Amino acid sequence: MTARWLTVFAFWLLAVPTAEAQELPILGRTLPLQEAVISAPRSGHLIEFRFEIADQLTAGDLIARFSCEIEHAQRAAALAASRALELQYRSQQQLREFASTSALEVDIARAEWERSLAEADIHAAALAQCDIVAPFDGVISFTSVRNHEHVSAGQEIARIIDDSQKFFEFLAPVSWIQDVGIGQPVTVVFEAIEAEVEGHIERISPEVDAISQTVRMRAILEDGANIIPVGVPGRVHRADSEQAR
Repeated sequence: MTARWLTVFAFWLLAVPTAEAQELPILGRTLPLQEAVISAPRSGHLIEFRFEIADQLTAGDLIARFSCEIEHAQRAAALAASRALELQYRSQQQLREFASTSALEVDIARAEWERSLAEADIHAAALAQCDIVAPFDGVISFTSVRNHEHVSAGQEIARIIDDSQKFFEFLAPVSWIQDVGIGQPVTVVFEAIEAEVEGHIERISPEVDAISQTVRMRAILEDGANIIPVGVPGRVHRADSEQAR
C-alpha cells in the first residue's frame, strides 16, 4: 500500500509544475477606440449603399439611403396644409382686430395650424431615417447588404471601427492590484503576427471576479505604425516582470 502511494505521489510531483511554471500567460485582445454596429432604422428598399469592407469614412458621410418617395410626398403635403392653416390663422387675427370674430375662433385657428406643424415634424422625422450616416471617423469592418436589397428594421448592415488608437484588454491575476497602477508600462507580444508593442495601463476595473480571481484591465498600445489589427490576441507582460516571453 505504501509503495503504491509513493508511486502515485511521485507521478503527482511530476505532473504539478513549480510555482514559477504555474504562472499562466496573461492573454487578451486588441480593441478599437470606438466601434459601432450600424442597423437599419426602418424597413425598406436600399437604393444606395456606398461602402465596402476596409473603406475609410468620415463622420457624417452617407453610408446608405432608402427609397423614400412616399415620405417626401407626405412631407410636402403636410407643409402645404400647414401653410394654408397659417393663412387662416393670420386672417382670424386680422378679423379679431376689427371685432369680426371671437377670441375662441382665433385660438382654434392657431391650434389647427400648430397641429399641422407637428404633423410636418413627424414626416420630417420619418425622412431622417431614410439616410444612414457615419457616426464617427473610421473604417468599415463588416457589411451584410448590397445595393437594391430590401432590409428589415433593426437589421445589421455594417460595422464601423475607429482604429486610430487601440487598446489591449486582458484579465490579470488579482495579485496585480497590489503593485500595478494607472500608467504602469507593459509589453504586449502578438505571436500570431510576430510583433511586440509597448503600452501602459489605462484602466483597471474596480471589481474582481471571485471565481477566476482576476481583474479586467486595459492598456493603451503605442502602435503608431498601425501594425496591430483589431481583435488579434496577445500576451501581456509588466515592464518589471521576470516572466519569460
